[in-house]
Amino acid sequence: MADWVDYDKDGSIKLIRPTKKGLGLAERTWTTVHLEAEEGNLLGGELHGVYVDNSYKGYTGRGYVTGFDMYNDYCSFLGQSAKDEKYRLRIRYRADGGKNDAMVFVNTWLLKNVKFVDTEGEWKVLDCGNVSLRAGNNDIRVIRGWWPNTGLCIDYIELAQIDERGRTVEEAK
Repeated sequence: MADWVDYDKDGSIKLIRPTKKGLGLAERTWTTVHLEAEEGNLLGGELHGVYVDNSYKGYTGRGYVTGFDMYNDYCSFLGQSAKDEKYRLRIRYRADGGKNDAMVFVNTWLLKNVKFVDTEGEWKVLDCGNVSLRAGNNDIRVIRGWWPNTGLCIDYIELAQIDERGRTVEEAK
C-alpha cells in the first residue's frame, strides 16, 4: 500500500501503478496536505477559546475559525506524516483592521511569530516557511499573541512537501 496520494490538475486522484521495480523505486511524488481549521475538533486538532463561523464569504470547506479574543486562544491541527519529512507551511486567513499577531508552534516548538496584515476584506495566504514533521502525529498550532486581534479568521493550513533544496513542487518545475 502506498502512503501518499497524488492529484492531477482537475483535483482527481492519480492512480499509482506499481512497476516491476516496485513502488520504492517509482518516480518521486509530491504531497500537499490541506487541513480545514473548522474541522479541527473532528480531525484530531483542538479549538481553544475560538469558534467556527461562516459569515464572511470566500472561505473553503464549511467555514473558518475566528474569535481569537484572549491571549493564548488557539486552533490546532493534526498533521500526520508517514516518515520524517519537510514541508512548507502556509496559512489562509482574513484579518480586518489593526495588528494581528500570533505564534505558530509545531510539536511544542515555536516555528515563528507571525503578523497577519490587514487583508481589506479578502482571503490571503501567509507563507510561514519550512517545517520538519516527524513520522506519526504532529501538532500544529496558531496561537494568539499579545496584541488584540481584530477580526482574525483562519480558513485552513496547507503543508506542501519540499525537496532537499527546500522547494515545493511548484518551485521545482
